[in-house]
Amino acid sequence: MLSADDLELFVTVGSSASLAAAARTLGITPPAVSQRLTHIERKLALRLVERSNRGLKLTSDGELLFKRANEILLQFTRMEDELAQRGGKNAGVLRVVAPLGFGRAYVVGLVIDYHATHPDVRVDLNLSDRPGIGLATACDILIQIGELRD
Repeated sequence: MLSADDLELFVTVGSSASLAAAARTLGITPPAVSQRLTHIERKLALRLVERSNRGLKLTSDGELLFKRANEILLQFTRMEDELAQRGGKNAGVLRVVAPLGFGRAYVVGLVIDYHATHPDVRVDLNLSDRPGIGLATACDILIQIGELRD
């Protein structure tokens, strides 16, 4: 059975251009990402990602897991938020997705300030080379630079 950590790792890998980019987002080494991804593939007995010199490409099974994992993680977040609201305080998880360079330059400081003001809110900041790919349904705030696509 997959854990929530497995799902979070896979969503990060699926929304990154490479394992190295996913590792930067997760704050771990690329070999650790590769090892955990291989572990997930072995658990499921499925090939989820095609790795090449040009980057990563999800297989059809990987696309399905990516979509479902986003939905499940969103449900977890909603559940945490609902329970926190019952306690009468601002708490839970705020998921923010932003482009890598812009996020480092502008968003990280804002997230730090926000968290200092609201310490019971865990801010999950995902800086991605491809922020619009599949993450829109798994976040509360999506920052995109450039022309919006459908």
